[in-house]
Amino acid sequence: EILENTNVVWHDNGTITYTPNRTVHFVPEMSVSDPEKDIIRVPNVPML
Repeated sequence: EILENTNVVWHDNGTITYTPNRTVHFVPEMSVSDPEKDIIRVPNVPML
């Protein structure tokens, strides 16, 4: 996971505003499952 703050602005009243950006990278060696064999089923919630 990479955390980065972009669009950082320092205001005259001493405050800061920014846009947080979070990037997640999948590392297969750290996973306990096999993405080639696993099946994920997600229900269509509006249909339920």
